[in-house]
Amino acid sequence: MRTTARLQNIVLLILAILVIFTLFHVETFRSDAASTAVTVQEVFDELNEVRESYGYDALDWDNSLYDCAAVRSVELKSLFSHTRPDGRSWYTVNKNVMYGENLYRSTRNRNAEGIVSRWMASPSHRDLILDGEYETVGIAGYQENGVNYWVMEFGF
Repeated sequence: MRTTARLQNIVLLILAILVIFTLFHVETFRSDAASTAVTVQEVFDELNEVRESYGYDALDWDNSLYDCAAVRSVELKSLFSHTRPDGRSWYTVNKNVMYGENLYRSTRNRNAEGIVSRWMASPSHRDLILDGEYETVGIAGYQENGVNYWVMEFGF
């Protein structure tokens, strides 16, 4: 029994370290050799500009959704899918706040407009972005070995 509790504590500690690492690792990406940077804030602003250009309200930032997006962005390096690496569905990071998910992966460094425009070019991703029922969003990105992973989580 003690071994099981100890193992659970170790797993929780590893997950906490992963989340903390993710929070400090996801904010900025190089978008070209001239040292410009793409930030989560820029992608969030671009998302809302696009929504407003189609007559939809801007989404509010949600820290809980950001935390979920941060977890998912790191998971994508193992499995680029709406299924998590452990086989569970994407929304199981936090079933209480996650209602829609957009994923993006690229080896090309894009600016915020380029990232959002790629989502808009896909009908299913565009449908989530232009869903007038959503009120909140969290966005995170992760970069490893020259691959950029971006996640957008939607909520109410």
